[in-house]
Amino acid sequence: MPITLVSTHAELEQRIGGRRSSWVYGAAIPDSLVMLTPLRYSPTFNGHRYADVFQLVPHELTRLIVAQIVGYPGFREMPQWLNEGLAGSITGYLIETYGADKIPLMLGALAKGVDFDTALQQAIGIDGATLEQQW
Repeated sequence: MPITLVSTHAELEQRIGGRRSSWVYGAAIPDSLVMLTPLRYSPTFNGHRYADVFQLVPHELTRLIVAQIVGYPGFREMPQWLNEGLAGSITGYLIETYGADKIPLMLGALAKGVDFDTALQQAIGIDGATLEQQW
């Protein structure tokens, strides 16, 4: 998957399709990662430091890999917390409580076109509302 570095925020917006806040410095788009060059990171201007690239790249690549696993319909079905959160706390809770082996089961169900609650039910035996209450 290619990673494209752009030199201005305007070019980033053009490549990822639309206006974004100044703190947005990268995005996964189908089959690639587009990001502002670390040379443009500024704690004053956009709130970022050079070290932030080491968080952005794994986060966005994870999103691209998940999109490839579940396909476009499955990716659109995923709730935002799962889409963004495969590196986040609720997903950490899911793994700690139910086991890491449940993530591929859930993604596999999404790839087959089932809705998120059904995929979650098949993988861990509860729906999204119950998971959010438990978390």
